[in-house]
Amino acid sequence: MGTEMKRMYKQLLLLWVGSCMLLLAPGTHAQQSALGCVMHLNKPFFVNGETIWYKLYLPPALQQPGAVLRFELLHPGGNSYSSHFQQLNGRQYLQGYFPLSYDQPAAMYHLLVTAKKAGKPEDVLLLNMPVPIYSDVEIPALNNLPAPGQIPRQRPKTPQGLQIRVLPEKTTYSARQRVQVQIEVLDANGRPVDAQASVSVTDASLLPLLSNLPAHLREGPAQLSYQPLDTAMTFQGLLLDSLQQPLFSGTLSAYLPQSQQFFTTYTNGEGAFELRLPRLYGEVSLQFADPHNPYIVVQSRRYISLPTASPLPYSAEIIDYLRYSQERKKIYQLFGQVESPLNPERPAEQVDSLLPDRRIIPANYEPFPDLHTFFREILTPLKLRVDQNGKWVYRMLNVQGRSKSLYADAPVFIVNQYIVRQPELIGQLHFSDIQYIDLFNDYDRLMELFGALGKNGVVMIRSSQDLRFLEEATTVGRVQLHALLPPAAFPAAAQAAAEGPHQPLLRPQVYWNAGLKVEGGRGGLEFWHTDDQGLFHIEVLAQDAHGRMGYARAEYRVGGN
Repeated sequence: MGTEMKRMYKQLLLLWVGSCMLLLAPGTHAQQSALGCVMHLNKPFFVNGETIWYKLYLPPALQQPGAVLRFELLHPGGNSYSSHFQQLNGRQYLQGYFPLSYDQPAAMYHLLVTAKKAGKPEDVLLLNMPVPIYSDVEIPALNNLPAPGQIPRQRPKTPQGLQIRVLPEKTTYSARQRVQVQIEVLDANGRPVDAQASVSVTDASLLPLLSNLPAHLREGPAQLSYQPLDTAMTFQGLLLDSLQQPLFSGTLSAYLPQSQQFFTTYTNGEGAFELRLPRLYGEVSLQFADPHNPYIVVQSRRYISLPTASPLPYSAEIIDYLRYSQERKKIYQLFGQVESPLNPERPAEQVDSLLPDRRIIPANYEPFPDLHTFFREILTPLKLRVDQNGKWVYRMLNVQGRSKSLYADAPVFIVNQYIVRQPELIGQLHFSDIQYIDLFNDYDRLMELFGALGKNGVVMIRSSQDLRFLEEATTVGRVQLHALLPPAAFPAAAQAAAEGPHQPLLRPQVYWNAGLKVEGGRGGLEFWHTDDQGLFHIEVLAQDAHGRMGYARAEYRVGGN
């Protein structure tokens, strides 16, 4: 292998395990320094359609039980490709994943880990790790490879404190054979210790220079004094008007349809705001509504300034791997499968339905030609009239107090769990398609349930009708965001697949385990090897309760059956 090729692989290896700076608690002897935390990725580089698996090891200084960390995968320009939150819950580590789309553009991405200081608006940067992601959709020609990227060199440091031995049962296996491995973890004096570890098994042909430790401690962005971290997920946004100009509104309401919860936040003079979110999992739809402005735009105001993006390094070996990746996907397509199945287990979330002041079920009435006619002829708290310009005007009756009166403005309509701020569109709903209409008109309950958004009453409508005509109206103020990461298991080859009918078992990653427990200095694991052949490396990174770490690797070879 040429000198330039070795340099390129070495640079990729230095990206495999990144580290971040963390804060020492007050009173420690080294407040002027920082204690590092380490991220272990399952591979040194990735290809579109694969999954990035990670484990973040945290030092004792970050043992804040409720602290919430944000993980973001950023495009080279600084815009977020994907993100999620995780809560420590007293743990010393966090493990998770980023699925990559099949049309993922090739680039040098960045994986960021941040947290918020409790009671402060600014973020604490814990990690900024370059992640090379390639694409096998359009593979460069060997005679026209892009110029090699310059990846910043980092000084590798061996994690100190623990001694680790990785002992596979054999050194030679057949494809689809069970591999058993014993792991020993000792302290510097040779005494067995309890630890938690991560294990990756990777094709050694991708890592020809693995004799060097593929880990390093990266220097942090700045010296930071110790402070408690925030315990809530937050959305930082910018409120704009219909002309995309910053809008100072003061009060801003937000609605989470999946939990039927309403929140209130406040904008500053530039339209910036922050909303603290409840405990939710996966991708959620969040809809904002300004009580004074029906037409608004909400944007995320998170933008990360990154160093100048480095081009991806290419080589003949990487081109070969991309072609193999392309063929592997075709094989799985023939069998109607995917090579990297991912099945997150989204925890069940209890939703408490809102109890209306009155529920109307249209099926209990004689058919009406439309909703307008219904509300004009049936006595309900929702009143309807035609103004001097020929427009329909909705008002809700305030039933509190001795003298009943109408609220000053139109109520808020929520159709199929989305806010519609244009009441004139409600008349287009077909009466026969409506399952129920919930009316909220008691002022005290309106303030309790909906906040400022409900000051004129709320109407919730559930319709079985195709509401594509409302699509534009219901997207006003809507944003999609990722909340807590649902747990998922690495799709290792199962015994049934290895011993059953011959289906393809070719994977971009043979094995990954981010949750290995070592008790009394001993731990073990087993997995079924895939159809992939050649030399494979088993890498183990471990940490004990005191934050001491260790690294070791072993290898085995796989031939045919």
